[in-house]
Amino acid sequence: RQLLHIKSLVAGGRSRPGGDVLPVEKRKNRSDDRILGRHRPRAGLAHGPGKRLNQAPPQAKDAGEELVTMEIIYRYDGTFEGFLSCVFDSYVNREYPAQFQDEAHIEHSFFPARWVGTDLAHAQRVLTSLGKIDPCARELVVKGFLTCAPEREKIIYRFIRSLYVIGKPLLRRLSDEAVLPLMKAVRHLDGEVHLLKGFVRFSDFEGTLAGEIKPKNRVLPLLRPHFCDRMYNEVFLLYDRTHREALAHRPGQWAILPLDEFKMAAPSAQEAQYRR
Repeated sequence: RQLLHIKSLVAGGRSRPGGDVLPVEKRKNRSDDRILGRHRPRAGLAHGPGKRLNQAPPQAKDAGEELVTMEIIYRYDGTFEGFLSCVFDSYVNREYPAQFQDEAHIEHSFFPARWVGTDLAHAQRVLTSLGKIDPCARELVVKGFLTCAPEREKIIYRFIRSLYVIGKPLLRRLSDEAVLPLMKAVRHLDGEVHLLKGFVRFSDFEGTLAGEIKPKNRVLPLLRPHFCDRMYNEVFLLYDRTHREALAHRPGQWAILPLDEFKMAAPSAQEAQYRR
């Protein structure tokens, strides 16, 4: 209940600082609220994160031909914006990262490692360039980061590199090694979201609804529009025990917040009777 009354629940909602892949926008929750938001492309952006509109996209025969292949590890803060900053830096420095490590899962290696700081401007340029090629490609990348796929960053990065070279036709090559792993991961994510929309159950605790789930993928950003639109006049909290975060909502406001521990109180007599 204290979590549902904190000041970070602003009109239209927000995510935990830097922890959500969705663009933070202060707007009302609506049934047509898209996953990716509506951002106007910045002038001067083309198919690659570092290209201008008056320059043609790369024409290399192979997706990695223009990059210097280096056995290097990129380390970042674990956010989606941080990962996109890694993509931008790889093109600027002509590097092909062998591995991506977020700060919560750093492993020792014989390969040299470099920390890549999160740059929101660079991340936005990469995201906008993907949308210019195809909005579906951008959505695949955004959703791909929510999946539980092993080495998801490498899967997404391989897809982005190929997309910059081949362009929109890449999305029709469903068996391509740069496309298939990402499509499988996103399909698994969408299936889990679909099931949870129908099977999540809330308990009533003196006017506050609470529920918890244990998903494999990070599903709260995708479940948020569904529950906030259908329970717009309710105060509720949905806890993701796997990723230790919670969707908190009160009328007109929502937030996805980190929450290390959450224990539901014992049900009231009325709730216990209802469960029977």
